[in-house]
Amino acid sequence: SWGVADALFACDNNGNYELPMIATGYKLSPDTKYADITIRPGVQFQKGWGEETAADWAFTFNDENAVTNPTSIHGQSGDFAAYFGKVETIDKYTIRVPFHNYAVTCVSFLMSDCHQSTVAMSKKAYDEKGPDWMRENMIADGPFQPVEWIRDDHVYLENAPGAHWRNEPKYNRLEIVAVPEEGTKVAMLSAGEIDGADVALKSSIQLKGQGFLIMNPANYVTV
Repeated sequence: SWGVADALFACDNNGNYELPMIATGYKLSPDTKYADITIRPGVQFQKGWGEETAADWAFTFNDENAVTNPTSIHGQSGDFAAYFGKVETIDKYTIRVPFHNYAVTCVSFLMSDCHQSTVAMSKKAYDEKGPDWMRENMIADGPFQPVEWIRDDHVYLENAPGAHWRNEPKYNRLEIVAVPEEGTKVAMLSAGEIDGADVALKSSIQLKGQGFLIMNPANYVTV
């Protein structure tokens, strides 16, 4: 959600939930037993970890799936286990995702950033550095890379050097601060201490009256 990594697919405000992102498309088998997903060539991992390929996506899905990795603590480990079997690579830019249970929402629900998705982790970084290093060093493919993350306090992100495959950020540093109290968020906005905030509906109406713009995030769907 912060631009650190990209999902396979995306959605927009027009009801499209399978727009190409890291994936350029997919083909569903006639018997709905599997889907072959094509990965966009040339996408680069941050910090010089090389090109993102089908091997990284197969590694990621299988590491997160509670069936293929019973120790997974990924947020969608149970959903992946219910739907997906072991993901395999067909070639450098193609993965095959087998279905335990096929549903027409498999792609939009579990592979698109409109809902509960995942992003690719670098298999090369995992193989060379190991899981403990990976827990402290996120290697992803987005336009921003993490600099510091203190839980329940703040996140600092910076423009990842090099050309992002789709867009370059329009600013070099992004700071996200945890402000749980509604009145404090409104006060910080009014004082110009922060540029934006997720506020309650009542507060948004008040702030709009002060000249603030209410944004409608294009890639979020609330169920």
